[in-house]
Amino acid sequence: MANKFNSDNIINAAISLLAEHGIGVPTAKVAKQAQISNGTLFNYFPTKQNLLDKVYLAIKQEIAQQIVAQSSSNQAGIEALMFFVWQRYILWAIKNPQKQLVASLLHSSLAISEEAKSEVDQTFSFITNQLEAAQNDQLIRDVPTPFLCDLAIAQMCVTIEYARTNDFTQVQLDEAIKQSFDVYWNGIKPAI
Repeated sequence: MANKFNSDNIINAAISLLAEHGIGVPTAKVAKQAQISNGTLFNYFPTKQNLLDKVYLAIKQEIAQQIVAQSSSNQAGIEALMFFVWQRYILWAIKNPQKQLVASLLHSSLAISEEAKSEVDQTFSFITNQLEAAQNDQLIRDVPTPFLCDLAIAQMCVTIEYARTNDFTQVQLDEAIKQSFDVYWNGIKPAI
């Protein structure tokens, strides 16, 4: 039990400091925030790379619990599934600004190992498989699936930032989510 508590404590300290200082934050600072020695930190995370990967994976697994675990076959069709993912991710990000910032920072800085990226891809494979099936059925444009996912993430991040900047009410947020999804969806539908 103590082992789990300490590693979670370290991850939470790292999230807080990465959000404030970026990926250059020293591990000694993370250890101090977690109230452990730097040597103890390295008992849990042998390298800084390992720590960054575990932070990224912890955040992505939390997102997956909010999205993938609740989506399955409840949504009829790819559009409904994608809107569900869109809505759940934005609502999660609004409630977890530090974690969303750190996940975006780690992803865009290319600081994550290929192994961690592969694990995240596997976690979200249900969605990518559905997108690929929709492409095969010519329901959406035939462009690389990672490109479709990156476009979605970028547009969701713009929506999140816009909502935060304008201090949206829930009604305004719901409308922004719908509008931003419509822009995305209309962009990936096949040309007529």
